Amino acid sequence: MSSKTDKKPMRSAAWRISLWATLAFAFGTMVVFVFLHNFVAGDIQRRGDVWLSGEVETLGDVAEHTPKDALYDRVVGEVAELAVCQRRLAHIMGWSRKRRRTPESHPRHQNP
Repeated sequence: MSSKTDKKPMRSAAWRISLWATLAFAFGTMVVFVFLHNFVAGDIQRRGDVWLSGEVETLGDVAEHTPKDALYDRVVGEVAELAVCQRRLAHIMGWSRKRRRTPESHPRHQNP
């Protein structure tokens, strides 16, 4: 008696069933991934557009209400105010930012 079967493993019914199930799962996963990717990309684009239009409105308002010779100082002030707000938010939310080292601030470049 031999335990060998006449059918090759690649031609058995179990192999065919599992192959079709695997292909169906892979195709379904791909469809879901493409849908979610498009959904998230569209949402990110929409948020970016809204943010950019808000910035354009703010800068337009600043330019409209500021004399031409003081425009640069006013824009720099607005940017500085936004930077302070961002730092406060980062502190409140517990976000940490790594300090970037410039070549001059590196210990080996400093004179003792």
